[in-house]
Formats: sequence, structure tokens, C-alpha cells
Amino acid sequence: MVDLIEKVLPHGPDRFRRHVLVEAAYEIHRHPEIARLTWLAAFVYRSRVETRYKADATPIPKLSARAQVAVTALAATTDGMAQAELWRGITADQAIGPKLRQFSAAVQQRFGDDTVRAISRNRGGPVEAASVPRDHQAAFTTVSRTVNAFKGV
Repeated sequence: MVDLIEKVLPHGPDRFRRHVLVEAAYEIHRHPEIARLTWLAAFVYRSRVETRYKADATPIPKLSARAQVAVTALAATTDGMAQAELWRGITADQAIGPKLRQFSAAVQQRFGDDTVRAISRNRGGPVEAASVPRDHQAAFTTVSRTVNAFKGV
């Protein structure tokens, strides 16, 4: 991306940042179209990269042994009514409920809506996430199974 900007705008990426950050939209329209489009592309790209960095920095908390037992029991229950009753008990437990909500929120923030939907569709099976390196795939599969256990309720 930086190469593209430097080819189109010889003054470099620092100058386009200043333009995009301080100029009003109507002022940006006074510049050549290629400059405007390049600035816009760079701005969008940078925003997405920064968003991805923030998401990648979100840690997924480890669940306590008690919470893991509860999630395993929830996943093993096939009866919908029994599963709902178990879920109500788990979320009412002050030692487990807040931890599961924190876990769920961290997964949502870290992987995003699309990946969480893919986890639900695959019912805890393997899911590809572009931001997960291959050597972390086993841990991600464990997270996927955990999320699926209580998202299915």
C-alpha cells in the first residue's frame, strides 16, 4: 500500500495523512482524482489494519475448571428444555456466569461476528479464521467448541 501511495504521491504517506485528517471533504475534492482515491484507499486500509491489531490484541480469558465442567455438561445435554434449565443455572451462578459472559465478549471482539456465526453453523467443528495462525488452530478449535456449547442455548 505504501508503495502505491509513493508512486502516486511523491511526497509520501505522511502528507496524505495530514490532508485526510485536516481537510474538509469539499477541500479534498480540489485535488486530482488519483490523489483523492489513493488517500481514501490508504485511509480505509489503515483503519482496517488498526481495527485488526486491536482485535488481535484482545486476549481470550481461560475458563476456570468449574466453568469448563459446566460448559461440558451443557454441550453433552441434548434435550432443549434440560439445556435451557442448565443454562439458567450456570448464568445465575456468580462464580461462572460473569466469566462466561466475559469469555463470550472477548471471543466476539477478537474474532468478529462472521467468525462467531461460522462457529455456530459448524456446531463446534473446525472453523477457519484468517487471523489465527496454524500453530494456534487447536486452541481456536477448543474456543470454538466452548462458544458453540453456550451459543446454541
